[in-house]
Amino acid sequence: MSISSDFYSGTKAKLLLLIVPVLVYGWTVGHHYTVDDLGIITEHRHVLAGIDGLGEIFTTNYRNGINNFNDGLYRPLSLAVFAVFESIAPGSPVPGHILNVLVYALLVLAIFHLIRSLPIPQPERLAFWSALFFAVMPIHTEVVANIKSLDELLGMTFGIVCCLYFVRYLKEQKPIQLGLSGLMLLLGLFSKESTITYLGVIPVLVYVFYPQYSIKKALVAYTPLLVVAGLWLLIRHNVMSSMPALDPGVFGKLNNPLTELPAYGDQLASALNVQLMGLKKLFFPYPLLHDYSFDYLPVVKPASGTGILLILLFAGLIGVTLWGVYKRKLWAFGLAFYGITVSPVANVIFLNSTIFGERLMFTPSLGIALTVVSLMTLQKRFSYQWIKLAYLPIAIFAVMSFIRQLDWRDNYTLFSADVYHLPTSARANHNYATEVYFKYKTDRREDLKDEAAFYFTKATDIYPDYLDAWNNKGTLHLFAQEFDLAEEALLRTISIEPNYGKAYFNLGVTYQETQRYQLSAQYYQLAIDKGLGNADSYYGLGYSLGFLGRKEEARLAFENCLQLNPNHANAYLQLGKIFGEAGQIDVAKSYFQSSLQIDDQSLEANFYLGITFLNEGNSTEGLRYLQKAQRISPGYNNVDQIIASVTGGNND
Repeated sequence: MSISSDFYSGTKAKLLLLIVPVLVYGWTVGHHYTVDDLGIITEHRHVLAGIDGLGEIFTTNYRNGINNFNDGLYRPLSLAVFAVFESIAPGSPVPGHILNVLVYALLVLAIFHLIRSLPIPQPERLAFWSALFFAVMPIHTEVVANIKSLDELLGMTFGIVCCLYFVRYLKEQKPIQLGLSGLMLLLGLFSKESTITYLGVIPVLVYVFYPQYSIKKALVAYTPLLVVAGLWLLIRHNVMSSMPALDPGVFGKLNNPLTELPAYGDQLASALNVQLMGLKKLFFPYPLLHDYSFDYLPVVKPASGTGILLILLFAGLIGVTLWGVYKRKLWAFGLAFYGITVSPVANVIFLNSTIFGERLMFTPSLGIALTVVSLMTLQKRFSYQWIKLAYLPIAIFAVMSFIRQLDWRDNYTLFSADVYHLPTSARANHNYATEVYFKYKTDRREDLKDEAAFYFTKATDIYPDYLDAWNNKGTLHLFAQEFDLAEEALLRTISIEPNYGKAYFNLGVTYQETQRYQLSAQYYQLAIDKGLGNADSYYGLGYSLGFLGRKEEARLAFENCLQLNPNHANAYLQLGKIFGEAGQIDVAKSYFQSSLQIDDQSLEANFYLGITFLNEGNSTEGLRYLQKAQRISPGYNNVDQIIASVTGGNND
């Protein structure tokens, strides 16, 4: 059995390349938000503002919408898409998952068109098998299944289409194609910074496949792309220079342990070991994991046997690639594509903010796919035997990709699937503990509480300075009303990082729950001072100050709360109480009514509004609200006796 040339050049090949990604990943449409989706979408205030947040998105750094966090990144395009989706379908992950699958399918088709456009033997066949191999690579699951990774998808898609239009310009010399190439590059750069590596890919592409072009002629075509990149760099510089200082945790030990290695030799050998692992996972993708941070990957010494072999291996790979490029070999272009696109994230030239992630192999994997397929076609024709060999790994990879995407259904399914393979990863243990904690909050089962505490403890044992793990362990004990254990964990958190606002807030809650209002007011204020000046912090401060009799300060705190969250029903309730105690009945009524407009089942708001009406002599309205409070909670605050005293015992 053989596949005819007509298949590769016809519509069926293109349709198959579109259908396969949809068949493998279309199931993700029913998945939830996972991992980074929470910070980039559901907790990002600029995204949550919908279309109204677009201005902030294009003038701030990537994670600025999360408490002004500066991650040093500028990727506004995917955030803008998420903001539009938030306006259309608030809180729904469905549009994001649909778009990821569609963009991935279009990317596969774009890869086919780019390779087919190159002046190589049997371009349609090579393009088809390279694109199909890329489409089913299981290591791509993270990018397609994680909505946040739209930045990866858009960055690569625009980069490939940029190359495609550039190749068409070389063939046809139409300025519009060069202009479209520049536009695609700009859109790619606004999607993800690493798109700039295509400025390295294109000269190699021209050298390998278009030897007839002189350096001067190639530079003329290349210059507009440099101008586009320069424009983007200027925009990025202007935005980033207006942002707060880079958060010190971005390049911390937890995210990238290589940053803590004092010797460059150790960094280099360890980084090469990580790259070798990434290459192996392209061909042997098990286990695939959502996290590779501290302390999963080993430190490799350059003078060790492993270190020497790694350095020799990659030096040899670089040498072979350079020789092959010089000889204008197709397989060498694939290796060069891999090397160029992986360079910003390989931790070899400079340290990255993360040691490794499967998403970081997404774009480079195309170079490996192209290399493998081109090496297999060194024979003069695609024989029946070769096709049989190709079917099996592609089918296996498609099944593995399908199975892995099932793990990405939600955070619990993902973290529970991975934690077994990541016993030494602080973040993986913390992530799983957090999801078990969420289940405990719903089910209230003691075994879930104990399991969450176990994995939080395991995370802090691996990385004793793990702030989020200590803080979340504290909130677990706080929810379980184990206040001494909560206080211990939260105090440990701020002993590690005195500016960690969330721990101060949670200590405020702990002291409030144990009626130590002087301490709770102190720690709520510290949370605000440390940068956590959100509505809940001001509400907690006002609540504690109220119990201390500092009514005016409490009033100001509640008003600050409402400025930050105009729908905070309890803040209106507490202001109603303050003004009611001060004898300002009309003002108190207004606040109680505002509270009930937000939450008409509020027990306290109904009760106190009823009392307020009684105090001004309106027994009809007073009874209406008191009887509603009675229905919500019979016996609350002597409501039965109050109603009886008004009605003379007739409560009909």
